[in-house]
Amino acid sequence: IDGTPVTIDQRGDPRPGGSGNDIGAFEVQGVAFASFDASKLRIWLGPPSSFELKSFFTLDATSNGIDPLNEQVTLQIGTLTLTLPAGSFHLNHPGDAVFSGVVDGVSLDAKFQNSGGGDWEFKAEATNADLAGTANPVTVRLSVGDDTGTWTGNVPIN
Repeated sequence: IDGTPVTIDQRGDPRPGGSGNDIGAFEVQGVAFASFDASKLRIWLGPPSSFELKSFFTLDATSNGIDPLNEQVTLQIGTLTLTLPAGSFHLNHPGDAVFSGVVDGVSLDAKFQNSGGGDWEFKAEATNADLAGTANPVTVRLSVGDDTGTWTGNVPIN
């Protein structure tokens, strides 16, 4: 590190990744969940439109873990995407990470429950959720920091 710009990172990819010089590190690409099941999803197109989700996921062995209290959380259900900035969740009495509030006009209640061993349960209920255009098969994507799971399947849509 003598001030000479690094042109190749440790993977052999060209650097820098942006407009300025860097030290040759590589960007985190993200870690997929080892498993993600969002089949317990119900959607009501309304009015008012809403959804209820109960999902389960297992972190990949290469994950550095998740921290819903301090990492951005993004939930996509069909055509709807909700992003909660880091710090949006807090711990409730049993120690679950919970959120209750309004995100982009959507009333959302969400909860992460750590089951141990890298297994988690994520629940979310929302009203006034713009799900227009959502149809089966529905894609659900949950991201916590750099960990992400995607599930696609048919669910009840009323």
